[in-house]
Amino acid sequence: MTLKIKNWKRFQHFKDRRPPWIKLYRDILDDLEWHELDPTAAKTLVMLWLIASEDEGRLPCAKELAFRLRSTEKQIETTISKLSHYLERDDIAPISERYQDGPPEKRREETEKEKKTQPPVAFSLPSNIRPEVWKAFEEHRVKLRKPMTDHARELMVESCNKIGGDPNELLEHAILSGWQKVFPIKKTSPGNGDATPTKSRNLCAMIDCSKLGVIGQGGKMYCRKHDPEGMR
Repeated sequence: MTLKIKNWKRFQHFKDRRPPWIKLYRDILDDLEWHELDPTAAKTLVMLWLIASEDEGRLPCAKELAFRLRSTEKQIETTISKLSHYLERDDIAPISERYQDGPPEKRREETEKEKKTQPPVAFSLPSNIRPEVWKAFEEHRVKLRKPMTDHARELMVESCNKIGGDPNELLEHAILSGWQKVFPIKKTSPGNGDATPTKSRNLCAMIDCSKLGVIGQGGKMYCRKHDPEGMR
């Protein structure tokens, strides 16, 4: 707990510490509390104002005041008890000298404004996407006249994660399809071929035949027409 001069910021407007002089307002002539002070208390109050100008209206402890005013701690405490009209107690003790020297706390509106004006965090490519694939997709978007911003890049990565699987395949598929976004890759089944029921989906081993093989021979698939053993 420290002592401060009451209404210091209202009557003193110095920007620098330890000013060569302080303001003594004319209102003191009509201050009844001032006239009721004994000479010692009135003299001490003026000197307290001078000392307070060194620290924005704050006063040091009684021991230091006694040294500065060439008095004893007991006398200082007795005199201060008579000056309650001009002093107030600061319940927030200063943390350190460095803290006291810092600038006043900014208003909440100014702090929020500074947060909005700060540059956004730059986009960072995830490790599961190959740089060459991403570069190709970036160039693809430019050709489509849809270049990406950092926010669009983050959304694209998020889309890849939602779809799942290998994001590189999704990006490459989008490039081949001429898309500006990624979509799930549909798995296609083998060709329709012969409608006849088969034991295997492999084609006949003969080069000029496109029918599905139904008979195994020597580890190869043959249709009934090209079966080397003439099985019908």
